[in-house]
Amino acid sequence: MVIGFRNDKGDKDKIFYPAELPILPLRGTVAYPDLVMPLIVGRERSIKLIDEVMGKDKIIGIITQKNPDIEDPSIEDLHTVGTIATIMKMVKMVDGSQRIVVLSLIHISEPTRLLSISYAVFCLKKKTYTHKKS
Repeated sequence: MVIGFRNDKGDKDKIFYPAELPILPLRGTVAYPDLVMPLIVGRERSIKLIDEVMGKDKIIGIITQKNPDIEDPSIEDLHTVGTIATIMKMVKMVDGSQRIVVLSLIHISEPTRLLSISYAVFCLKKKTYTHKKS
């Protein structure tokens, strides 16, 4: 399933997301739904994550780390809530880091297990969230 709005068969304003979602851990930053924010991506596995999703659907999960000093966070090092976001723009810098602009779409909770060691990909509990437009 791809994230997006459905306007047919009474599913208007519901967002459907993939069951497996790549997670970008954030240090010292919290993402909220409906927020556009710039991020600096510098960790090697986070750069791999961004490179891979840019060739696909550009959908990621964003969850803040409990301790920003941990360089290689595991699922236990992340908070239990975050957002699903889409990458709007990505720029590769000369130093190897990336600058991305993301749009956080909806709140997610309870990533359940690590699926990949090259970067953090967590399996989320299957839910449908209603997007509240202001």
